[in-house]
Amino acid sequence: MSNPKRVLFIGNSITRHEPAPDIGWYGSWGMAASCEENDYVHVIISKFEEAGVPIEYKIKNIADFERSFWDYNLENFKELRDFDADIIIMRITENVSEEEAANRGFGKYYEELINYLNLSKNAQVICSNGFGEHEVVNRQIKEVAEKYNYPLADLSQLWYDDSNKALNEFEHEGVRHHPSDTGMRRIAEIILKHVNM
Repeated sequence: MSNPKRVLFIGNSITRHEPAPDIGWYGSWGMAASCEENDYVHVIISKFEEAGVPIEYKIKNIADFERSFWDYNLENFKELRDFDADIIIMRITENVSEEEAANRGFGKYYEELINYLNLSKNAQVICSNGFGEHEVVNRQIKEVAEKYNYPLADLSQLWYDDSNKALNEFEHEGVRHHPSDTGMRRIAEIILKHVNM
């Protein structure tokens, strides 16, 4: 039997959010998905399993990095680096301030983060742009992806179809603008186009 593929999911609340009852969120998975197996991470995991590909994975919400990327200590991610992933799925954007990204050059820090996590320098890295309107951040992510020839999962059009948002499932404005089960499935499908199992 082949060694399991080690897959690292790097994201924010779309990837995983612990329970937050004050905003009406009680899950411990990708925010606004109806259950764990319907978030984009677990849809991707299920596709590995369906293909008979053994998988080990880690899931990390790095919203703190998004909010203070310019002075974030990457050593906080040592455990993720030491996981020595075969596949790194970079699913961040939404919490990065457009103004800070422009003024401080988010792309440089995004590049440094990937290079830190990619311990072997042989990992398959898949970048993605934002669920929503993030022109500056999206452009800088695209530049890094092009520099290293990383595939870019283009999620930019999903935002404009309300069926991709959980608008009718939650009352809290922030939660309901996260991806619905449909949106999560579509995110997974777009990312999976670039994953070499």
